Amino acid sequence: MSAFPVISWQLLVSLLRKDVNPFASDYQCRHLLQQLQVSGEVLYMKDSKVSDLIVLSPNWFCHHILGKILSPEILQKSNASGLLKRTDIRRMFHDVSDISLLMSLLDSVNLCTAVEGYDDGEYEFPALNYLPVPADILRHSAERNVVYGAVRLLPSWGTDSMIGCIFYRVQMNLRRSVAEFKDPSEATLSQWRGCSRLISGGMEGILSVFGADRGIEVKVRGLAEQSKNCFYFLEDLVSIVEHTVAEMAPGLMIEMQLNEHINVRSTDDGDESFVDVVCFGCTEIAVALKLCVDVPISCIAVNTRRELAALLDPQDSMGRDWRILAVKLGLTSQLPDVDCSGPQLSKTDQVLNEWSLQNLSNATIGALLRCLKEIGRQDAIDVLCRSVPLYMLSTTADDTQTLNDSGVASSNSRSNYGTPQRSESTLSNN
Repeated sequence: MSAFPVISWQLLVSLLRKDVNPFASDYQCRHLLQQLQVSGEVLYMKDSKVSDLIVLSPNWFCHHILGKILSPEILQKSNASGLLKRTDIRRMFHDVSDISLLMSLLDSVNLCTAVEGYDDGEYEFPALNYLPVPADILRHSAERNVVYGAVRLLPSWGTDSMIGCIFYRVQMNLRRSVAEFKDPSEATLSQWRGCSRLISGGMEGILSVFGADRGIEVKVRGLAEQSKNCFYFLEDLVSIVEHTVAEMAPGLMIEMQLNEHINVRSTDDGDESFVDVVCFGCTEIAVALKLCVDVPISCIAVNTRRELAALLDPQDSMGRDWRILAVKLGLTSQLPDVDCSGPQLSKTDQVLNEWSLQNLSNATIGALLRCLKEIGRQDAIDVLCRSVPLYMLSTTADDTQTLNDSGVASSNSRSNYGTPQRSESTLSNN
């Protein structure tokens, strides 16, 4: 136990019932574990592959395990690709008897992931990957029937320093998604420092950090006859980034921008249309597309509602707060009930919920933007414009079945109109 102070959740419960209280319930054991973790005495690691793990010595884990793997000595000796074999890890931690348990522990903290399964014996550590990005990573094809598309994901102002750390996790989630693909041999993933390229079904997707870790750019290209699949391929890649952000920093707001600096066609035909830029030239996608101004306010993400509440809940010296917003939205009769609801509930959020219930068809983001403009709240307009989704797409079951799986996530994971997953700019599960 002292050489490797890690035990499973089941073993901890057994020890508690054997040595402390034989009548301890699972709830009491979990409450005790929560208190120990809050006080810094233990670390609780959730693991989907094996039983949940408890580290009994956080100092040992941070200093002896993480400190050693991320030390300059290991960086100098390790492969520049960030790939380590099981034998290398065993040599590094010769005092650890159960290497499989150690790898499960490192996987649970998202420091590494198996390249082709745990039995293969090779693991990828994105933080140790120092391979330079090839210069011709996305050179335009000479073929004239190739379509392109790209978006940029930028964090809220002042939080761009987190992008570098987030991208490591994005690379690991990409590797895991490819491993879980129905036929991993059909999807090829190559990763470098700050850049990943996934080739699947004749389509190519590239995720990269741009502007000195300012944001993450997602690019996709494919043949014109694959335009519909290219759109969903881009959606799946963006979904992985959003899920990763929600997993690491749930309160971080992400702004999605179309990349206007990429030519979406390999031609010199002049101006590019909206259908080409957003939908890869697929008119079927364009017909089903709903722009953000037409999206119901019920689809506004929790983080955006929180920001709006922080701006409009406090009393404004000019009266431009939640009260005048409620009047502009036609909710004058509901003002007394909202005002008496107590400080534990956001007044702004209650007004928006009531408006959505009473005007289901007209309560859209565009209508809310017009009201905010009328009352002169440019700050709230800026929050909405930065955080609402650019578009939403209504798909049918037939559409879902006819699409080829991109190999990174379930297709349409971000695009089903009316689902809470697509409505949020950062998602809640991975």
